[in-house]
Amino acid sequence: MPATVPPPGAASDTKSSSGSALGALIADFFAVVRTLPALPRAIVLIAIVAIAGAIAYEKFAPQPVDPLRQAAVYTGGIPDPNHPGADSHNPQNVEADHKSSEDDRAVQWHFNHDAQDHPEETAIDASRKIYYRYFANSDHCVFIRRQTGDHDQTQWVRDPSYHEHDVDTGHPAVSGQHAAVVTTEWSAMSRLGRAIDSLLPAASAGSNCLNPHPGQYRYWWGPPMDQCNSPMYRQFGDGCTHYQIYNRCANAWDSRITWTNCVQQHHS
Repeated sequence: MPATVPPPGAASDTKSSSGSALGALIADFFAVVRTLPALPRAIVLIAIVAIAGAIAYEKFAPQPVDPLRQAAVYTGGIPDPNHPGADSHNPQNVEADHKSSEDDRAVQWHFNHDAQDHPEETAIDASRKIYYRYFANSDHCVFIRRQTGDHDQTQWVRDPSYHEHDVDTGHPAVSGQHAAVVTTEWSAMSRLGRAIDSLLPAASAGSNCLNPHPGQYRYWWGPPMDQCNSPMYRQFGDGCTHYQIYNRCANAWDSRITWTNCVQQHHS
């Protein structure tokens, strides 16, 4: 017996019927709600709004950022120690630059070996919001995060017997002639960047740029704020500039970013 073939449009008619049935069901539901006394009706409507809000939040709310990844947002910049107003040659800042470079190298190394070792963050003191990660399966580093109000202070405690991501071994600066070439390239890029600075449309220093900010950046150190804290200034290719405080005594970054110059199109 030949199979019965539905007439053209029958499938769409079925879908339309289903949609119509659902619409009718919703209409009947709200019709019943309208017949309720004022207080029960308000409770039902509040419940509907709460459920809809929870579904929307679950779908569209920003996902929490991994603190380790957040700490690595600004790494790999181009040194610009001779930037106008820089104090990068100050002995305190030379030490800060070396220590922050060690942190930079450790962060990048861990992202490259994430599949090898990815420990979960563990509370040292949850009430004081102090956490750590111990990389037991790789270099035995400890990453510490202390949350204070709306910002973090992050610190790397490295294993002194592990040298694969040391700055002083394997860094271009120890390879003689290659170091001179790299320094020359960095200097040329810094001079070019400073020449472009005057061509960029600047906005008020009190504005906020995109953060994290896209693109490569040049960096230099400003005058120390005290015996431990120094600001690292970062300037991006579009002219946006901010600073972030590094504590050389504690080997710790303050997560707060302060913008000193923003171009118009990057206001937020």
